[in-house]
Formats: sequence, structure tokens, C-alpha cells
Amino acid sequence: MPDAVLGVAWASMRRSFGLPIDRLGLLLTAVTIGYLVSSFGSGRVVARFGLGRVLAGSSGLVATSLVLYVVSPFWSLVLVGGVLAGLGAGAIDAGINAYAASHFTAGRVSWLHACWGIGASLGPLVMTTALAWGFGWRWGYGVLALAIGSLGVAFHRTRSRWDVGAVASQHPAASLWESLGRWPVQGNMALFFWYVGLESSVGQWAFSLLTEGRQLRATPAGLWVSCYWASLTVGRMLSGALADRLGPTCVLRAGVALTPVGAGLVCASLSPWADGLGLVLMGLSLAPTFPLLIAGTPRRVGPAHAGNAVGFQVSVGSIGAALLPGAIGWIAQRASVEAIAVCWLASTLVLLLLHETVRLTTAGPERTPRPGPAGGPAPTTGEAAAPGPAAPARTRSEG
Repeated sequence: MPDAVLGVAWASMRRSFGLPIDRLGLLLTAVTIGYLVSSFGSGRVVARFGLGRVLAGSSGLVATSLVLYVVSPFWSLVLVGGVLAGLGAGAIDAGINAYAASHFTAGRVSWLHACWGIGASLGPLVMTTALAWGFGWRWGYGVLALAIGSLGVAFHRTRSRWDVGAVASQHPAASLWESLGRWPVQGNMALFFWYVGLESSVGQWAFSLLTEGRQLRATPAGLWVSCYWASLTVGRMLSGALADRLGPTCVLRAGVALTPVGAGLVCASLSPWADGLGLVLMGLSLAPTFPLLIAGTPRRVGPAHAGNAVGFQVSVGSIGAALLPGAIGWIAQRASVEAIAVCWLASTLVLLLLHETVRLTTAGPERTPRPGPAGGPAPTTGEAAAPGPAAPARTRSEG
């Protein structure tokens, strides 16, 4: 729930602290630094303390960061809260994904990530309600702090039930440097950097564009931001069904190709409804990109490099989620808020060009995995196999 809230809260937050619009990038960078440190070191921490304790403690860190947002009189203390939020979120993501990979079927893992989208849709509604009723952004974060704190208590009460099982890899893994030196890995890293940055920038800047640039009231603007995140969730449900019938490459290419249409609709600024529908179309067309790119990684880079490649991809995705929105904020500060929409359109075109380049130079033959037995993970087939359970966690943009 806290992941998608900042975009709605930022306009009010920056006025409270007297900050320029581009300081959002600094806060996102603080969160990303904490996230990267936590996710990279989560394996050792879980091995030492156990997953249940790590989940409970990490939820406590996130709740503490939200409390800092609520009570902080200084911008510097908010940045400290951002680092704590990243530290807690990285460990939660790594732990939950490892547990799901070891204990859940592929269908349950898909629903797990769909539920992230539901939370990302509800979070902005909580903040929008707090703003609409005149309570302010601090009250919105207070509600989220109570929710995450309750989650931490639940993790603590069930800590003995969490156990990440070790599963052996099916393919000999290449070294980190061997994988990093291959163009298919580098190309996929570039894709993830740009895609996650674009997805995050739309969620973070849509509210500011609609309210400060298009003079839309806060309540409908917040609702359209929630619709953007909801459309990502719905789009991933639809792409899961269509990918089995049409093939993941076809669905992925169609989604990437449609994204500039939605961005162009927002950029045209025809009406508030057209702006909102453009956001929804962007969410629907961006939706298949992350999961289908993850699933296609072994085919693009080879099984021996898949585990390393997924780790690189989610890491640079986190960096892109901080740098690209920050860069767009820097441009908006020096040009105008309307420059946000132009940056989105340009970014979608770059994504389209980059994806087609990487696809043509790296993709191997597409195969369809056989369905697994009930209650267990699907067995893999050839190079279309997804990375094993030991693959690193996804970025914050994927829960």
C-alpha cells in the first residue's frame, strides 16, 4: 500500500517543507539506497535470524519510516525515513519472493503479484481520502503506519511458520562477471532500467501533472492515479490468460507498442477524461512488460546466466525507479509541469525502440512450459524455464 502513495502526497508534502518539485527524486534515491542494501544482504540475514523474524522486523522498519513522515518537522528526517522504508521493503520483498518460490504454485505466485497491484491501487485512495477530508498528508501516512504495523505484529505472531526451503538450481550458474560481460544480459538490464523508471514516473508524477499542470481538483486526480495502478493489476491478469493463447512475445510486443498511444493521449491534453483514459491505457499496456520479461530471461540470456541476469535486472530496475522520475522532475522544475507528459511520451518511444532492439539481438526460440502438478511449481522446459526459486527478489515497483 505505501508504494504508490508518494505521488499523491508529494504536492502537499513539498509545500509543507517549502521544497521545489524536483526534490522528489532525492527522496526516491534515499528509498532506493536502503532497498538495494537490504535486498542484497537479505540472504545472510534470513539465514541467521529466520524469515519470520526478518519479516516482522522489516515491517517494523517500514512502519517506523511512515511514523517519521507523520511527525517529522524537518525534510532531513523525512530522508532518514526514506532510507528506513527501503531497508524494510527490500528485506520483505526478498523474503516473501523466496518463500513463494519454494512453497507456492506458479498460479499462486501470479496472484501474489496481482495483490501487490491491489494494494498499490488502495494506497492512493487512502491518501486521497485524507486530503479530500482536510486531514492532510500526515494523516494518510498515519493510517498506513497502523496498517503496516499490524502486519508486523501478524508476522511476529506467525514467525515460527515461515521457513524458506532451499532448492537446488537445475543449471550450473555462470559467474557474475561472465554474465555481466554478455550483451543479452546488458540489453535486458537496459530494458528493466527504462521500464521500471517509466512505470514509476507515471505513478509518481501523474497527480502533480493533473493538479498543478491541468488544474484538476485533488479528489478526481487521486482517483485517476488509483485507476492507473489498478489498470496495471487488471492488465497483468489479462496478459496471463492471453500469453498462454497468443504467446508471451506477441502479448509483450503489443503492450509495448500501445504504450505511446496512451502517453500521446495524455500529452494532447484534450480533456480531464482524456487525460485519465490515457493513464489507464498506459497502465494496461505497461502491465505485461515486467512479468513477461522476467519469464523470458532464460530464453534471452541462456539458463546458465538466468539467475545472475534476473538479479542484475531487478537491481537496475530499482535504480531506474529513482533516477528517471528524478530526471523528469528536474526537467519539470526548469521548464514547466507540462513537460512531464512530453517526457512520458519520449520515454515510451525509447522503450519501444529498446525492446525491439534487444528482442531482435537476443531472443531464442519461444517454448511453452508444461503445467506443473497441483500444489507444486511447474516443471521447466528448455530455455523457456523461468529462473529457479533462488532468483533475487523483484523491484519495489513489483512488490
